[in-house]
Amino acid sequence: MAFLEAMASGLPLIGVNEMGAREIILTNKAGLLAKPNNPQDLAEKMIEIATDEKLRLKIGKRNRIIAKRKYDKKVVSKEFEKLYQELLDNIFKSSIHIT
Repeated sequence: MAFLEAMASGLPLIGVNEMGAREIILTNKAGLLAKPNNPQDLAEKMIEIATDEKLRLKIGKRNRIIAKRKYDKKVVSKEFEKLYQELLDNIFKSSIHIT
């Protein structure tokens, strides 16, 4: 949730290259990934974002657009509606075959 909030605020992400963080950051080109269990690498990524204004602003701008396009509550609720409808359709179809 913190990553999505940061993206919506137009901030670049820095995360550890593990599940969750990797998926959000790589899929959206949303920031930098540090090696797991490597505080030095994490510190380097933090310094890179802090000192490279062009990179920081570019990623931040992209994140704000992506957050609005993919994670806005209206978009997410429509996706859930579609998912629920598919589940209900499948349940209905399977109940017809059972009887």
